[in-house]
Amino acid sequence: MSLDQAIKHGKEKRKPFHGPKSVDAWCRNHGRCWVCRRNRLHRKLRDEIITKSEIDHFKKASQILREKK
Repeated sequence: MSLDQAIKHGKEKRKPFHGPKSVDAWCRNHGRCWVCRRNRLHRKLRDEIITKSEIDHFKKASQILREKK
């Protein structure tokens, strides 16, 4: 059944987009707009920050140990 026939016979179940998704295709699922991307990748970005701080802490600690020798 084609899309036109499904709409004609009331079989189309898809709902229209609401909010920013209806305005911009980039704001839809897996979109490229910076707000949606940042929201979707929040855990990854947070973990990267934590990892960078742990690496810096390790570098500082190893540098202090080398200076003591």
